[in-house]
Amino acid sequence: MTQLYAGLQRDGKYYNRFQLKEIEGGLRKALNIKEPTLVRLIFNFIRLSITELQDESGNVYKMAPNDYGELIFENNFVIGRAAQKMYSNEIKPIFDEWMECKICSRGSGRYYVNVRESWDELIDKGHIIETYLENSDQHKWSCTLEDGLDIGKGNFKTLNFQFCTNDGMISITDNPENETDIDFDNARMDYELVSIDGMSEKDFNMAKRVAKDGKLLTKFVKSDKDWDIIAESRPAIGINLDGRVVKCDKCRSKIVGGDLKNFFFFLTLNMNQRRSLSKN
Repeated sequence: MTQLYAGLQRDGKYYNRFQLKEIEGGLRKALNIKEPTLVRLIFNFIRLSITELQDESGNVYKMAPNDYGELIFENNFVIGRAAQKMYSNEIKPIFDEWMECKICSRGSGRYYVNVRESWDELIDKGHIIETYLENSDQHKWSCTLEDGLDIGKGNFKTLNFQFCTNDGMISITDNPENETDIDFDNARMDYELVSIDGMSEKDFNMAKRVAKDGKLLTKFVKSDKDWDIIAESRPAIGINLDGRVVKCDKCRSKIVGGDLKNFFFFLTLNMNQRRSLSKN
């Protein structure tokens, strides 16, 4: 069994271990969906590959259809690593990544560096850090703003959050207005906001309706320092790539991190589809 980065709380138990099964009909079945954005392909792959979870004591939970959407999104990357191992028959698979060099991308086009490494080896060496949550209480967090949100006649400073789920990420990526990295990050923070201290649930939901597409933070946050407080309050979960560095093969500048979408390139059938998906 492989441990999830964050489990699913059901019937008083925390189910955080899974075992992949090969998809009946092959990987092509995971690709056979309408509007095949990468997030939707990942979701479909997980739905077809995982039928049950276990807790640390070995208790089994059979997945219901709505459970897949309620899994925290970061889990997809530990599932992706497990899928790499299963479909490659490798314990520490080496795979292709395409990492953008910001310096060489200046001008008319983007320049990508092809890198082939084993992330398992990078984890063993401490260049990539993984964080696993141990209970559902760790799915939630709060922060206190300096300037606060002026909503109606009140100023509200303490915000409460919960990690984005697969359903949430699908709604974010499906919204055509989320075009830039900042749009995406703001939309994720808006989705993860679940309540505000001093504001009733009714007033909170009304404020989200007033804000376009539920983007309450986007509408009411007044300063960069409050945005920084919100971003920095988010607990660690899943994969941290900050310690992973490669060099551009053209200009030799350092590129930090990696593209988590590369985990799921095995779901694509050909190079053209891979290039198309990498834009989503």
